[in-house]
Parts: sequence; structure tokens; C-alpha cells
Amino acid sequence: MKRYFVMVLALCLAIAMVVALPGCGGDTGKAKEYINNAYKLIEDIEANSDEMEEQFDTIFTELAGGEVTSSAKAEELADGLTDATEKSLKTASEAKAELEKVASLEGVEDYKEYALLRISVIDGIIELIEQTEKYLKDLAEILTAAEAGQPVDLAKVESDSMAFFTKVQELQESVKESGEAADALQDKL
Repeated sequence: MKRYFVMVLALCLAIAMVVALPGCGGDTGKAKEYINNAYKLIEDIEANSDEMEEQFDTIFTELAGGEVTSSAKAEELADGLTDATEKSLKTASEAKAELEKVASLEGVEDYKEYALLRISVIDGIIELIEQTEKYLKDLAEILTAAEAGQPVDLAKVESDSMAFFTKVQELQESVKESGEAADALQDKL
């Protein structure tokens, strides 16, 4: 998870955006400006990605290892993820806004397609973070109930866990596909 997340941010967004895009008619100057603005924001995310990487690595290692056995531990992981991703989520939203400006331009269809693919990558990363935070908070509530002696539907917990991990895998695949498609398109621009 850790390496994948960094690869998505570094390769799919920043590296591809740094390359100067050749003109293809329409308002290419504005398209390039917006893409470069988004690139600068993504560089900020990369500069602060170590803490986020470590948090994701910890979360998935501890979840997979069955080490999250108390509500306090689940809450600690959720809070750590929120702390580690808060600034990056804000910056990713700003980068997305710049890319949305490209998508609204006329006469730059290749740039629009490229921007939409990059937006898809950002949306997937944001959803991955949000889904992980939600899962950890829900798990904390379940563990709190168990610690208080309330009955816990273990079949539902298992089902919810499987659904979460399936969603994570789907998001990873979607982000990867959008990133690869954007890379291929960038090669044609």
C-alpha cells in the first residue's frame, strides 16, 4: 500500500505534469498554465508524503496482522491518518481545481482528456483515504461496543472488513488504470 500510494502520487501526477505539453490548437497556453499550477501543488504533496506513507503502511500492516484489537488502537490509527493526510487532501483538492479549469477550456480536447484522467487519479486517492478513515472509525465503534460487553455481530464485522479491502483493491486498480491512460495520452501530446 505504501509504495503504491507514493507511486500513484509521484508517477501519475507529478512526473507526468512536469513535461511541457506541445500545442494542439485552442487555448493551449491556459491549459499548460493550469497543468503547471496543479503540478506545483502536487510537488507539495510529494514533499510531505513520508508521514502519509508511514501511516498507511502502519494501518494496513496492523489490520492485516490482526493487531487492531481495541477501540483505542483503531481510533489512534484513524486520528493518525487524519493528521497525516489533512494537508495533502486540501492540496490535492486545489490541484484538482486547477485540472478542472483545463477540462472547461475549448479547443484543447487532448488536454481536457488528460486533465480528466488526472482528476480521476486524485479522486481515487481521496476516496481511498476517506474510505480508510471511515473503516477505522466504524471499527473503533464496534470495538467500543465489544469492550462495553455489548454483543457484536461478527459475521457483519467480517463482511464489512471484506467489503473494505475489496473497495481498496478496486480503488487501487482504478487509480492505476487512470494514471497509465494519462501517461499514454501525455506521450501523444
